[in-house]
Amino acid sequence: GSPPIRWCACQVRLCLSASMPSEVDRAGAAAFSCWSGFYTEAYCCDAHGEVFAEGGNPECWDSTHTFERCCPPPRRRTNSGTSSGQRLGRWPPASLLAILGSAGPLTRHAGFEVDGRGNVDFDKSEHGTPQFPVHLPAQHHQALDFYSKGSLGTLELEAYSDAADGFATSSTGPRVKGRPEDGTSRPLWFAAGSNCRPWLHCPLWVPLAVVVMDRAASMSVLLWMASLDGRPRRRAAGVFEPAAGERPTLRELWDSLAEAFYSGLSAGLMRWIGPEYAAIGLNPRQGRNVSARMLMPNHHRGIRGWRIYLPPHLCFTCCTLGLTRLRVVFVRNPFARLVSFFRMSWQGNKLKAHNRWEDFPAFVRYISDGSQSPDLEGSPLQRVRWALNGTAADDFTHDDMLHTRAMSEWLTDPSQGEWPLHLAALRVVHVEHLPEELPELAAALCSEHAFCEELPAFPKVNSFSAGVPRDVWSSLWSDTETLERVRRRYRRDFEWFGYSMDPFEEPGVRSGLGRIMSEPDAQH
Repeated sequence: GSPPIRWCACQVRLCLSASMPSEVDRAGAAAFSCWSGFYTEAYCCDAHGEVFAEGGNPECWDSTHTFERCCPPPRRRTNSGTSSGQRLGRWPPASLLAILGSAGPLTRHAGFEVDGRGNVDFDKSEHGTPQFPVHLPAQHHQALDFYSKGSLGTLELEAYSDAADGFATSSTGPRVKGRPEDGTSRPLWFAAGSNCRPWLHCPLWVPLAVVVMDRAASMSVLLWMASLDGRPRRRAAGVFEPAAGERPTLRELWDSLAEAFYSGLSAGLMRWIGPEYAAIGLNPRQGRNVSARMLMPNHHRGIRGWRIYLPPHLCFTCCTLGLTRLRVVFVRNPFARLVSFFRMSWQGNKLKAHNRWEDFPAFVRYISDGSQSPDLEGSPLQRVRWALNGTAADDFTHDDMLHTRAMSEWLTDPSQGEWPLHLAALRVVHVEHLPEELPELAAALCSEHAFCEELPAFPKVNSFSAGVPRDVWSSLWSDTETLERVRRRYRRDFEWFGYSMDPFEEPGVRSGLGRIMSEPDAQH
């Protein structure tokens, strides 16, 4: 789980290409090659004209490998791209734009060759999703962080209008885009979960590094992240560019993809997926190969519609440390978080033995008993077997354990290895006070990171049309044993994020962008 390049303190090329000669004499010039690994001509010389005004990508150059030596003319531009200089207060830095550009490694690794016959698959390695080093401008030095793209993220698309070409439509026919109460367009897609964990969501266009917690406004946070993340605009003539804006966002790209597939599978593949893979350098055969992998889960009906695997380069941008960014975690009252998950996944679920409000104590006992052996590599973490009211139960799954895991445990996940989150640097946003705390977050971005642009509106996505009735809430916490189990299980969550241990205290936490309330030695 740790980044494969954990020892770099020098220039990236020297770290990744240590076997390359530091000096090349004229006699050996014929055998000299500028390119190795993800250092390609397109990436280093900025052949697509997306990032640098002149001089190419400074991440690529040292005393031997220079722009003048390696990049054939014409590669200098004065009317496109941004300055290759990385001054404090400018966001995003050119090094980050480059790694996410059409020729950058986080895009090029959308597909990689798995055999000698030109077949490609989504990229993966023994360490999981490949992570690449990025040097970022910081005060008096260059900060080194590691970036990746979420691996095999899923996107749920609205029902398609053409069942004949491989996708089934819903029983009520294709859905039509609606208008929620805030007047914004409801997208034709649904981001089915965060895929950066245990690392951070690090969107391209805003210097935020965000920890997303299940059942803590996670759907709203992910939709917001999709409006902050994206890639550089493609500027080469004739190259597929579905985004209209100067700063293409994931939301804009996913909107375009979903619109294409809304007309049918064939239309989506021909109008969007084919041109998209061609734009990042895959030939038609490779594009078909990876498209088949993308469509593998299309038979699965999710919350919004039929699922597809997103190619990695269209997933959220992740980073390991969140350096040069404002690091944030969105949290929620542990009492409300538990009730929300029970209501969403257990209440009325015929696959669960305990699916009524009256069964909530059994649900809490599952969480309490199952947490005593937190084997994160198991599947599930612990199968809890006991009888309640004469009914044998074995319905607390690995997925249930993950969704009810303490927020403090996610922040100290052992899989972070040698790169644990710096808890003291995290700002805490309480979802109970979003209207007050989001402006404070924007102010901190401006004062601490010189990023004073207006942020997109935070979307409101509700899983339920109404809240839990007061009488139901009272009955859930009337049992003393159930209440004490929750207090013990989530003690650190209550303490770290400032929540009251009284489920009847409203709102249960004081307003204000906060910090984690813990002793230094409790962070590890």
